[in-house]
Parts: sequence; C-alpha cells; structure tokens
Amino acid sequence: MNGNWVPGISEFYVGEIQLETGYPEGYPLLEKGDKYLQPAASNNDIYYRSEIAYGTWEFDFYKSDDSLPSSIYFISSEPKDIGWDRTKGYVFSVTSGYGIILTRLDDGDHEYLGYSDSDYIIPEFWYRFKIERSTDGEISLYIKGHSFSYSDWTLINFTTGDNPVIDNTYSDNNYFVLELNNDIKFPTGDKIANIKITNQIKE
Repeated sequence: MNGNWVPGISEFYVGEIQLETGYPEGYPLLEKGDKYLQPAASNNDIYYRSEIAYGTWEFDFYKSDDSLPSSIYFISSEPKDIGWDRTKGYVFSVTSGYGIILTRLDDGDHEYLGYSDSDYIIPEFWYRFKIERSTDGEISLYIKGHSFSYSDWTLINFTTGDNPVIDNTYSDNNYFVLELNNDIKFPTGDKIANIKITNQIKE
C-alpha cells in the first residue's frame, strides 16, 4: 500500500516474514520477505489518508495471544488518536475473545452491526480478511486461512446481526486507521500485512 502513514501515540515496527524450516509463519497466505506492521507498545494507532468509502479492503492479520482487541477503522472521519468520542465511521475488530465485530461509530455513540461468537479465530495464526462495501451500502466480511479455506473466501458467520448488512449512514471517508495491540509483549503482538484498498465496487 503506497502513501504516507502517520503514527499516533508511539511507533510501529516493520517486520519481515521469514518462513524458515519448521517455522512456516503465515504460509501459504504470506511469502518470505513480506513486510508487516506491528505496534511497539500497547494500544497503538497509525493512520493513512483515504477517501474510499465504497470498495474493497483486504489485509492479512495475526492476532496474538493477549488480552486486548485490535481494530481497523476502514472508514473514519478522523484519525483514531482523538478517540471514539469524535469519530464517525465503520470499524472491523478482532476482540480479546477472538471474535469478529463490525461497529458503526457516531461521535461517541456506537452500534454493533453484527458480531460472531468468541473463538471464531485461533490466536497466533495468520488470517486474510476482506471487507466489501457496494454502492447500495451493503457491507460484507470474509475470511481465509487456518480452519477456513485458503483458496476461497468464507463469509464470516455472525451470530448477532447480519453479514452482509446494509448501512448507508456514511458515504464519505477521510482516513484508514489501524489500532493494533501487543499487550506490551513486543515482539509477539498483533500484526497486519498486505493491505490492499481498492475502489472496485461489488455489483
């Protein structure tokens, strides 16, 4: 993903996938030499200027075995470092219980549009996620990897709410924001790689 990232509270570390014998980190989703972002301390955020409000957001994500959630603000009116109180947009989160949540934010208020059961993913494995938003406001969340198919996308199963879900509250975007955690266990915290954001709308 090209462009200028702006860190929030503190710094992020750029790591590299090794895929050494007996340590197939991320295989087959990631390749040796792929770069990933990881926070250097707990509860870090980093943002990127983005105006895409309809399209596709795809990324590889590694959830560490810690007690803190991580979130991707794929549509955000403000940089995350100002907090939820002044942010409007949509957030994809992996919870401390390893569930998936889709949330709409509105200046301090929030509504869960849908969420899975806990333990939907297993910590310390890489997964690939895809978020699609069509021009009619339909948001769909998909997953690949580990216990799910590596070749085909699996629609994430929400036990509360719907996936896909239609929400037309926001039609503009200013930022793509990462809020990743490592519970002060660097270098074993949450990681993200291969971020791809496009305006190829699902018909």
